[in-house]
Amino acid sequence: MTVNNLILLTNLEKFSIKGIQLRNQRWWSINLMYCSDGHISDIDICADDSILYVEGQRNYSWGYMDLVHKHLDKLRNADGIDLRIGCHDILIENITGFTEDDTVALTALMGKEKHPYAVEGVEPSIYNVIIRNIKSSSWCANIRLLNQGGTKLYNVLIDGVIDTSMNSKHMNRGLHAVRIGDEFLYSTRHSTEEETYNITVKNVFSRAENIINLAGSITNCTIENINGFDNFGTKIINTAKLFGNSKIEE
Repeated sequence: MTVNNLILLTNLEKFSIKGIQLRNQRWWSINLMYCSDGHISDIDICADDSILYVEGQRNYSWGYMDLVHKHLDKLRNADGIDLRIGCHDILIENITGFTEDDTVALTALMGKEKHPYAVEGVEPSIYNVIIRNIKSSSWCANIRLLNQGGTKLYNVLIDGVIDTSMNSKHMNRGLHAVRIGDEFLYSTRHSTEEETYNITVKNVFSRAENIINLAGSITNCTIENINGFDNFGTKIINTAKLFGNSKIEE
């Protein structure tokens, strides 16, 4: 897993990653675990899209849904920036480019086995994260939030997401702008309303199949100023159980 990261940081405090271009990642461009008090900014990403072949020809339009569904085994999990377990107090801003999976992902997942990068005495949750000014094209989601297996994900602000997939040579149209939670089980159990809370998403402009997708259990979830353009699909898909002072602006 880790050998496929362009940048892998773990158990680090007070860090900064700024002003770089990342190209043709095999898996994730930046992978952080148990990192805190950091700033990630002005990063441009371009994944390698030459993995899908149709009748022997290189295809730059693999974002078409019928094409993707026929060739899922050939798609890379080529995320951009991933905060995983134990990350907190981090600002991510001014991110651009193309990713085959998620552009920015916060995934606090704990499985049956002890995580090899676990830091003794440190909470494995993700919290106190600001994500702003994301301008990208992404097949799965521009922003992805997910926690399962008992970890927490809370105090997250997403402000400013712009879908740049129109006229892209890499893809046609992505699946989601912002995706929070999942009905599929990636860990030992789904999260509860006490484990996913204080999530705000605002100022999103997207032409995706589904702009906002909510699932699972969330407390104090605010979704506002969501804008679709260029024959987008559905503005908000909400199968989540919402608690507290949640507000979803249609």
